[in-house]
Amino acid sequence: MNKLRRLFTRARPESQELNILRGMLASIEQQNKGK
Repeated sequence: MNKLRRLFTRARPESQELNILRGMLASIEQQNKGK
């Protein structure tokens, strides 16, 4: 969770943090498609 917190407090997130965020969004989208 610390990486997520840093992601939102910084203007330019690291590429690793972006990948984490992308992965979370992708999994959320997949769950919504199943409904």
